[in-house]
Amino acid sequence: MNIDNKNNQTDDLGEINKFSEMASEWWDPNGKFAPLHKFNPIRQEYLVDKIKNHFSILPNVAEV
Repeated sequence: MNIDNKNNQTDDLGEINKFSEMASEWWDPNGKFAPLHKFNPIRQEYLVDKIKNHFSILPNVAEV
């Protein structure tokens, strides 16, 4: 791992290459990452709820 203290940047060419190779498969909802895609609606609902609570945003009438 390379750490550039000047810019607080880290990079690891092995990790970059590994994830670059997976990139073409990432967005395929029927591929090997399908379980993550299926979990997204739950994650989104959780995040939206936490953001609304944090910023004291009331739910829309249609959401209730």
